[in-house]
Amino acid sequence: PPKRPLRKKKPQVIVSSDSDDTIIIDDDDDDDDDSEKEQRESIKKKVVHRPEITEDKLDAQTKQAMKEQTERDKRIKLQEEREEL
Repeated sequence: PPKRPLRKKKPQVIVSSDSDDTIIIDDDDDDDDDSEKEQRESIKKKVVHRPEITEDKLDAQTKQAMKEQTERDKRIKLQEEREEL
């Protein structure tokens, strides 16, 4: 099923009564917006749905290999995130 588009939450605006300043809380940085979109798109490209493969049709060796691959991908992703920081 297609995903519903995520609506970006509007920043909460609080007007202070004792000054003319408007304080914006929970405002996401607009600079990060582009990189988030790029990340989401790249993730979407990686995901390949294969309905012909179901858990009950896989033998134990294939299941183990898929599990190891998933763990490897997680480790690589974590390492890349650490390198970015």
